[in-house]
Amino acid sequence: KSWQESLHTPMLICKRIAAVFLVVCTIGFAVCMSVQEVRAYIVSMFTQWYDKYVSVYYVTEETPPVVIEKYREPIIAFDDLEKHVDAKADTLYFIRYTKNNEPVLMYSQMLLTDFPSDNSNEDVVIKNVKVNKYDALLFLYDDGSNTITWHDNQYVYHIYNFLESISPDDLIQIAESVYTDVGQSE
Repeated sequence: KSWQESLHTPMLICKRIAAVFLVVCTIGFAVCMSVQEVRAYIVSMFTQWYDKYVSVYYVTEETPPVVIEKYREPIIAFDDLEKHVDAKADTLYFIRYTKNNEPVLMYSQMLLTDFPSDNSNEDVVIKNVKVNKYDALLFLYDDGSNTITWHDNQYVYHIYNFLESISPDDLIQIAESVYTDVGQSE
């Protein structure tokens, strides 16, 4: 008997066990979902999540890079801010700007992937804006903070603002400064 023939019977048994397991799981799921209380609980879990967050998916027809080839950063015109580069990796560039150890702005540049960005949608107005020629979403929160997110067919960018004194127009200008030659590094 060859080794392939000797594996045939155990493989057949494993396939049958897997098939039975999947049938049992499917029947169990169907039974659970037929109970109104269980179904309502599962639906409420998803509803609570999506009631509090909005997922932003970044879609492009181009093939984005697999590593960050050009690190970009915004030009911040505030002299009294401290810049902290918290991550500068192949997949993420993250900068935190603080004043007296309190966060003022956070900036990130990430690879464009199939994964969404989740943003709180509680007490917020979401506006469609442009960052240079790219579509962007501006999240204006009732507490005075705001966030802008966009992609340029290569990378995803986020800028989080924690100060009421930085207006949405200022935040858009900061976002547009990412594309100046001064705001780039290798």
